[in-house]
Parts: sequence; structure tokens; C-alpha cells
Amino acid sequence: MLINEVCRRAGVTKKAVEYYALKGLIVPVSLQNGYRDFSEEDLKRIEKISVYRGLGLSLSEISSVLDRESKNIKDICRKNSLRLEIMSEKQELLKALSEGESFENVKAELDRIYKKESIMNRLAGSFPGFYGRYLCLHFGRYLNDTVKTEEQNRAFEEIIEFLDGCRFELPSELEEYVEETLGGLEEKLAKTQNENISKVIEDPEKYVKNHREELESYISFKNSDEYRDSKAFLLEKALREFTQNKGYSEIFIPAMCRLSPSYRDYFEKLQKANEKFESALSKISKNK
Repeated sequence: MLINEVCRRAGVTKKAVEYYALKGLIVPVSLQNGYRDFSEEDLKRIEKISVYRGLGLSLSEISSVLDRESKNIKDICRKNSLRLEIMSEKQELLKALSEGESFENVKAELDRIYKKESIMNRLAGSFPGFYGRYLCLHFGRYLNDTVKTEEQNRAFEEIIEFLDGCRFELPSELEEYVEETLGGLEEKLAKTQNENISKVIEDPEKYVKNHREELESYISFKNSDEYRDSKAFLLEKALREFTQNKGYSEIFIPAMCRLSPSYRDYFEKLQKANEKFESALSKISKNK
């Protein structure tokens, strides 16, 4: 079909279609007479592009979405959520300024927001897909502390340098496995994990006692051939190797502890509770 029919059926302008073709989002066939022949597939892409443009996506975002639709839409949704969260915080600062808050205090808060946004964006970039979205939810709660000291500023620089230099990548089959099994569940999993960790931190022995059956089943499964032959095992291995060998545990986590007092408090409590938790799990394993 020719461009006029495409425009009529898709409800877009000729200028828009020509722009999409110029940017390589659609590639119609060029006829000998100079006209371009648009296929039904071109029409479907144009309709999608029009919707994504209406939702505020940039052309580069649209290009990535058209290549890997379900996965990349989730990533863009997370980026938009972060953008809205940051804009809301800035709006509150502007409101505070209008009500008499000092420029000095607003500047300090704006610096905190900048650091939070910088770290969150890099987390999403260094850990594409599910893990980036999940880590943003996990660490975002601890990036609301005001940065007051030189040590905190140095820690921030270390975090940025680390995240700019690392990238966690999974083989395509494992990446697809994660998105199929966990994609879209980031908020629910983060909430559930935070609740469980809070209970473990509060009283590790009590948590083990109250969840003994589930933990016994979990230990049995982890020790089974079924688990060792599963993609879940390969995923755990990839995560363990990354945290042990790429500086995540030696650079990123210590720097987070220095940057954020609230994260340091959480991490110290978690370490103490984890020792007791692992000891209790070891006893269960020996008794099985």
C-alpha cells in the first residue's frame, strides 16, 4: 500500500511516517517509480510506534521495544517510575522553597536526590532486566539519607565508578528463564523478601522454628539432582560468581554502607542474623 493509505489506516500524518522511515523504525520497499510500498507488517509497526509516542517514549526507547517488546517495556516502565519519583521529590522541594525553606537546605536535598537518581539509573543499566528493576527497589529505600560528610561523597564516587565499570549479563536462555518466571513480580518479591528478612533479623531462631517444614523442603530440593540439573541452579551459580569476583561484595556493598547510614544499620543487623540463621539451617541439614 502507498503512504496515503497507511496514514489513513494508522491515523497518523504523512510527516510522521516519513520521519519513522528516516529513523529506520520502518523499512518500506522502494518501487521503481520512486514510491514506497508499505506492507501490513509496516502498518502494524507504525500503529505501535504511534501508541508508544503517545505514551511519551523516545524514538530510541521505541526502537528497543520493537526489538524485544515485553522485556524492554518493563525496563522502560521502571525508568519512568523512577523519573516520576524523582520529579515528585523535586516538586516537594520547590514547594518547600515557596513556603520559606532556605536555599541551603534545598540545595542539600537536591544533592541527595541527584545522587539517588544517579545510582538508581546505573543499577538499572548495569543489571539489565529483572535484576536491575529488583535492585532499584531494594536499594532505593536506603538512598534517602542526606549526604553530609566527605566520606559519604567518596563512597558515592566509588559506587558510580563501580557501576559504570560493571555489567551483569546472563546467557540468553537464562535471561529468558528469569523474565518468564519472575518478570513483573519485582515489587511483590521485594516486599516479600523485605518482610522475611525483617523477621529473620528480629529473631532468627524463631523464624527457623516457625518455618521448619518449608526450610526442610527447601534444603532437600537444593541438595537434589533435580535442582543441580535446573536453570535455577545455573542462575544461582552465575549470581554467586558475579558477587564474589566482580567487586560487588568488596566494593559496592561497603561503599553503600558508608554512603547510607540506614543501609549500614540494615546490613550489620543482617550479617549478625545470617550467622544464627545459617547455624540453624546447618542443624536442620544434619538432622535430616
